[in-house]
Amino acid sequence: MPVAVFSLTDITMPREGVKKEQRCFTDAEVGKILSAAPETIRHILAVTAVLGLRIGEVLALRVSDIDFVRKIVRVRPEP
Repeated sequence: MPVAVFSLTDITMPREGVKKEQRCFTDAEVGKILSAAPETIRHILAVTAVLGLRIGEVLALRVSDIDFVRKIVRVRPEP
């Protein structure tokens, strides 16, 4: 596999200043989404919203990743 060659002058840094914060769904909006979602994916969306995980992380979860006694969910890095 070829090695990429670049110089620091090839990199542009973001402009300074305050960036607009990304909008998040409110609790009410999440409730509406969950109630409108088909039952087949409702639980996936709920876990995504409650734990703040990315969809790939949620889909990679296994029952063995959940410790119900200690109330811990182990999230493995996405491949």
